[in-house]
Amino acid sequence: MEEEGSFSITHLLTQHTMAKPFLQQIAEHFHSLTSQPGATPLYQFRFIFHNQRAGIFLCHYLEQCANARPLLLPECTTMNSLIRRRLHLSGGEDPNNELLVIHKIYLAYLEVMGLEPEERSFEDFYDLGQALLRDFDDIDKHLIKVSSFLENLRNHKELTEDLSTFLSQRQWSAVSKLIHDKDPDWSVLARVNEMATEETETKTEEEQKKKKEATKKMQEMKKRFLDFWIKLPDIYRRAKSLMEKEGLAYEGMMLREAVRQIKEGKLSLTDDGMITVFVGLNAQTPAMYKILDHFRDSDKDKDKDKAIFYWDYFTSPILDSPGLAGSFVRYNTTNYPAPTDEPYHIDFEVPDQAHELHTALISTASAVAQTAAIRKLIEDGWEKIVESPSRPSESAPLYDPHEPLRTAIVLPDESLLLPLLSNMPKGIDKINVTMGYPIKGIPVAAMLSLLLKYWSNYYKRGQRYRLTEVCEILMLTALSKFFSGEKIVEARRQLMDQLIDEKWYFIGTKDLRTLIEKNFPGESRTREILLTIFSEPETLCPSSTDIVRYPEGVALTKQVDHLLELLIKESASTEEEEDPEQGMIKYIHRYLIRPQLISQRAYPERHPESSTNPFPFPIVVDLLSTTISQARIPFSGRPLGGIQVMGLLETRGLDFDTVIIPDTAEGILPTATRLDTTIPFSLRTAYGLPTTDLQEQTRAYNFFRLMSRAKRVVFLYDSRAGDSSEGEPSRYVQLLRDVYKVPMYEAEASFPLTRAEDGGYFIEDKTLVSQYRADVSAKTPTEKAKRLSASRMKDFHTCPRRFYYSAIEGIRDDENLSGVLDKRDSGTLFHTAMQLLYKDKEGEKDGLSRESLSDILCGDEIINKAVDDSAKLLHLKTKESDYNDNQLKMTRKLVRRMVEADLKRVEPGKDITYVGGEIEIETTYVGANFKLIIDRIDVQGDTVNIIDYKTGRDKTECDLSKWPTDPKKLVDCLKQTKEINGAVIQLLYYCDVMLKSGELNRFLPDKNLNIRPMILKPGAPDINDGIITLKVPKEIDPNPVVISDYRTNVDSSVKEWLREAVRLILDDDFSFAVEAGDASGCNYCPASMLCEKYVPKKW
Repeated sequence: MEEEGSFSITHLLTQHTMAKPFLQQIAEHFHSLTSQPGATPLYQFRFIFHNQRAGIFLCHYLEQCANARPLLLPECTTMNSLIRRRLHLSGGEDPNNELLVIHKIYLAYLEVMGLEPEERSFEDFYDLGQALLRDFDDIDKHLIKVSSFLENLRNHKELTEDLSTFLSQRQWSAVSKLIHDKDPDWSVLARVNEMATEETETKTEEEQKKKKEATKKMQEMKKRFLDFWIKLPDIYRRAKSLMEKEGLAYEGMMLREAVRQIKEGKLSLTDDGMITVFVGLNAQTPAMYKILDHFRDSDKDKDKDKAIFYWDYFTSPILDSPGLAGSFVRYNTTNYPAPTDEPYHIDFEVPDQAHELHTALISTASAVAQTAAIRKLIEDGWEKIVESPSRPSESAPLYDPHEPLRTAIVLPDESLLLPLLSNMPKGIDKINVTMGYPIKGIPVAAMLSLLLKYWSNYYKRGQRYRLTEVCEILMLTALSKFFSGEKIVEARRQLMDQLIDEKWYFIGTKDLRTLIEKNFPGESRTREILLTIFSEPETLCPSSTDIVRYPEGVALTKQVDHLLELLIKESASTEEEEDPEQGMIKYIHRYLIRPQLISQRAYPERHPESSTNPFPFPIVVDLLSTTISQARIPFSGRPLGGIQVMGLLETRGLDFDTVIIPDTAEGILPTATRLDTTIPFSLRTAYGLPTTDLQEQTRAYNFFRLMSRAKRVVFLYDSRAGDSSEGEPSRYVQLLRDVYKVPMYEAEASFPLTRAEDGGYFIEDKTLVSQYRADVSAKTPTEKAKRLSASRMKDFHTCPRRFYYSAIEGIRDDENLSGVLDKRDSGTLFHTAMQLLYKDKEGEKDGLSRESLSDILCGDEIINKAVDDSAKLLHLKTKESDYNDNQLKMTRKLVRRMVEADLKRVEPGKDITYVGGEIEIETTYVGANFKLIIDRIDVQGDTVNIIDYKTGRDKTECDLSKWPTDPKKLVDCLKQTKEINGAVIQLLYYCDVMLKSGELNRFLPDKNLNIRPMILKPGAPDINDGIITLKVPKEIDPNPVVISDYRTNVDSSVKEWLREAVRLILDDDFSFAVEAGDASGCNYCPASMLCEKYVPKKW
């Protein structure tokens, strides 16, 4: 039994009685009033709300009152929509109207300041444009006399102090946008100011010169700074002129014009015979109050009511508190009182928050985890998400599908919208979203931003793409649905493999389109999309600088338009409900890209007198990039149905039983108060312009008004501290809990993680292992037979797990896409060049003599040809502009040093017989198919040298002292922490495989020659460099062993170790789960992230 006064989850979920919603009470009153005989019909009323969503709810409640009977609904609109319609202005409720307006301010700024678009891009101007728009909007809404205000603003800027004395580093960054300083450096500014104002006499001529330059720099910066403010009135007037020509207007401009026309008698908003009902308005500007006066005072001229006001203000301990939202209440209710007499008086039911409002506060471990918690709350109730020692025995759902309008999810941060929609339970088939969502957060917008960047780079690079760019485009998330078929996926893989294998680090459109057509044969939407992305321009415009040539800007817009058409056409469906992302793509195409295309195409016809093209390629890229980064999709909330998802501003005038609010952390709710403005705070205060105080009061009003009508509220927040959040509940939530004593249940949402399988992370696929052993076992070798190799054996000795991942699972190192040759390609380039260089001497006795080697070194022609031919075999392009050219130069140096090292090895009477290079040998070894690729074999005197080229820092010493004397105990050795010299192990396998299989006799009939493994590095100083030295267990030999002959110098136990490793690989009882080697070697393993032994590097 619960104690008296305590609060439980059961209380929260079982409270059902509350006052009717505010709009429902208005709807019921007017339906009853207009249903009486002789009453004014409902359709002659016009209802004005803060937002369109409230009008949709009012119509819904009116339809409920009608009980399915036919009903002519009233006009429901906003004041802005009404005035915009009466003034014949475009834009409406489209949030992207701001983008168009800022662009007009940008054009005015360029014109007045005498700048070209190339000098300051729209994207760079956008932040300043937003601040100017806010300031122009505030000036107009407050009906301030522009000329005198801007004159005072200019005078305010002409301060006696120097710039750095009254500007912080952040403020200077903003000022730099006004004076168009591309690289603002506040520390430099401070130093310049210090030198310019220094009163002490300078001692040297150099110091005097620096001071003079500093003074000149400061004067120039001041002049540019003040010049902006001098010309600001002209920017203001010119921008408004440009907007008027196209029927555009920002809100303040529109309201100011309406007030002017009303004052001059040119406009009346009450002459249409409608009765206007204002519902739930709150903080208004002087311009809006003038318009409200126009409606109110029109009642005095005639007996008939023209304007009725209803205020959503209720007596509660929350709304009556000073400093929150009450600053607007007194003025509104006094000057525009609600009806107190019949027939329009409404006796509103007032909720008692002190007894009815119950809340819960849930913390999560991440931002996205909040959406998972919401899903659980809706699906399962509280038991599955809240950790509590006492669990309630019964619960009511937070969301009732039969009463969907009683629940709302309010998002203070719009970035959670898509994660929330993705995490919605399957049972909720309808979701009603009302908020503007930035399109930059969807995959298609990210794709377009990336393509615009890469298309620009393509022309700047002489019409060539980087390999990295092509591969990134092929793997874009926005194109994933077009690579869903098995054949299409395989075609993409083949295309990428071909680009990588053939080293197309830079590729032109013609070659790329040929490869696409080859790998995607036949007609398909995917092929058409790729060919559109990598389309070839028809013509290029002449360049004044002769550096970069671009196509016409309209060609780019047309390319984007066609690409979006393909994306829409492919995924259109008639049977299933449209994917939300498809709706976003359609919006981008229809309202953002297509209008620009039409405008750009029509410009020459509209302006035949203009000889210049205002839409060159860079300008169009800038315009499209800014549009994509700043535009928003206006989810309108129509039709009304399903669970309601909206922003906090959209809740004005609406009531809900249950409200779920994520992101209620301090710093997000409310957002950090910031006023983007160019007007100083002192002038804002003097002229009564909005300040941060007004922002705080408005946000508080919206939040606590919503609380005043709710029955139960669930707050969620990310408990991690970050850049925008303190990791603590919002001050609003703490006020409810601690000051107003609203019952609040607090808990943590937990999502336990489980391991896939007990007993370790390494899971060996027995089927794959068995198949591999069968394929590699020495039977009748075929072309498809798998083979061991010396390099694979090196991996096995280093770590059996690494061998498993690379040889059996087939996990490879990431492909090099950078355009700079990695170590593997650089080594292959060098090896192939050496093979080509000595190919004419292959098999010739004493072919590498002092004379022949000196001939190679006497000039650059022979070596350069060998390296260039090697590059061609690797499909490398050797244009001067490519990164590869530097590596080819380095390879030529390495080849020359290697020839010089061979020349030093040649002694009188001991010339070198070059047997061959890059020699491939396929044979059997210890019951396994085996393949060797030996860099070089040569004979000098009585010794045959098995040579491995190394261009790095490989050592010739190999420590095997910890290896067991008994080869059968090799497994124990594999478990030890040890360093493995893989290059030496590889050479030992070369020698042992060739001797044991008899392959060496095929090359050298003389069986009495010594066999010497060697590591040759370019620039070897003497004949002994490169000879292998082994350190073996003391029981075998206490001294290091120099291998001059593999047969006699290498102990039989070492040879058995090599062979035992092959036997273990083929042994069905052996498990590759053996933990071997030092964990530091994991940094070079392609599958390191799959193994729990891996420890990432610490910075």
